Parts: sequence; C-alpha cells; structure tokens
Amino acid sequence: MVPRTVRSTFSTALLAAAVLAPLGVAAQADEAPRPESPPDSTGFVQTPTGGLYFESFAVGTPVVLLHGYAAQWRSSQWRHLLGDLIADHRIIGVDVRGHGRSAKPHNEEAYGIELARDVLSVMDGLGVEAAHLVGYSMGGIIALKAAAEYPDRVLSTTLIGQGWLAESELERMSARAPQLRDIDPDTLSGTALEGYRRNDVDALAALVAAYPGLLVPEGDVGSISGPLLAVVGSEDPRLARAEALKSLRSDVRLRVLDGRTHGSVVDDPAYAHEIGRFVRRVRGRARPH
Repeated sequence: MVPRTVRSTFSTALLAAAVLAPLGVAAQADEAPRPESPPDSTGFVQTPTGGLYFESFAVGTPVVLLHGYAAQWRSSQWRHLLGDLIADHRIIGVDVRGHGRSAKPHNEEAYGIELARDVLSVMDGLGVEAAHLVGYSMGGIIALKAAAEYPDRVLSTTLIGQGWLAESELERMSARAPQLRDIDPDTLSGTALEGYRRNDVDALAALVAAYPGLLVPEGDVGSISGPLLAVVGSEDPRLARAEALKSLRSDVRLRVLDGRTHGSVVDDPAYAHEIGRFVRRVRGRARPH
C-alpha cells in the first residue's frame, strides 16, 4: 500500500481509538495453521466486480467462514475451529471482497449488500445448496445479512464477537470512512500496521462507507429460518450487540466467554467447541459436497 500523508489533526492514538477499534480490525496474524491435507479446491468465483478467492477442504455439510475486517480467510482466528470441524464438514474459506486475494474495488456501490450476495455467489460457484455461516466481527455482520436475505440457503448462522446493529450504529461506522484514508501507515504499529499493509485502504474505506447496506431491519431478524448462535467475550463491547440480537429473537443461543475480549475470544478453544456442538445439532438440509 502506498503511504499517505496524514491530512487530519488527530494524533495517531486518537485515530486508532476513533477508527480502528470501533471497526473491529482483526488482531490475528496471516497464515493460520493449515489443515493436514491441502485444499481440495482453490480459485476464484467471478462476479461483475471481480473475483472472490476461496479455498475448500474436506467433505460433509458445508461451513462458510467469513473473517473480520482488515484480515483474510487464512488468519489465526480460525485455527481452533478448523481442527474441530474439518473431520466431518466441508470448510469453505472466503476472502471477503476488499480483502486478501479477492477483488478490491474502490467504489462504495460494490460493497454493502453485495457482500451478502458474494456469499451466495461462492456457494453457487461451488454447487453448494445450503451451508452453515460462521462470521467473526465484520464477517458476522455479513453472515447475519446473508441469512436474512437468503434464509432457504442458510442452515445456521454463527456470529463471533458480533450481534445485531441498529441503523444508527452502522451509519456512525460509515461516517468514519474518510478518516481511514487519512491514516498514515508509518504511524501505525503491530496488528493495525499488518492489517493495512496487506489491504488496500481505499477499498477498505469504500467497504466501511457502505456498511448501512448491511442493515438487517428488526422485523427481518425473525425471517432467518435457521438457528442462531452468538459467541462473544465478556469484555467485548460488542456483547451489547449480541444481547440486542437475543432481545429481537429469544431463541438465539448466546454464549459469553468470561474474561475474553473481542480479539482474544478466538484464542479460547471453548469458542470452537461451542460452534462445533451447535452446527452438529442442526439437521442438514444440503447434500454433502
């Protein structure tokens, strides 16, 4: 990524607090531990705005993994979950549009609800009739929208470190898009710097600007036909979003991991065990692929 001059008078600390943390920059490294066997298939599913990179492992009922903001599918957030599910599920890892090897358009119209449509594009491209969706952070917002828009294609939905967002909250997040373009990578360090180095800041800004397009209206939460699980750390401010989801639909299973933050929740093997038990309880409606 080409370094940019800071045009804002905010300090680096204020930018990090005002922009990076609320958007949920994933604090995971690239290259999660690989499954013992290589992917059965890799490649790109083409859409009008470019390719979506995927990797598919093993056989069984499909599970689509949607990563967090400024990360990619091969990040350590999945290391425990892969080990738990790969024995009896088909794992489909996707680089969300704007991230990793997938297309990185700079126009806002390419994001929003298009991110939910991308999930269906990948499933259609791989011949998957229905799948479990598992999304971490930003990926949870996308998963919930996809489940609401395409209930007949989703067996269950799991949100990690995420829940339901009101329109006002999505609009507040969207309003921070210009600040993303003002961040100078030379002033960042650690995981924030890693995230921006491997991504395109203009694509990320366009994605953030389009967050309101991922709104799931309150009345639509009930249209999600499959079971819902939210796994969140007790120290994660997004716990309030998970509780909001449960208030809209009482049958949501909410698992709070004591002492875990937004970043550390995926370091706890308990999150993977919880998801594994959850998806195995759901009666599959799709043929194994």
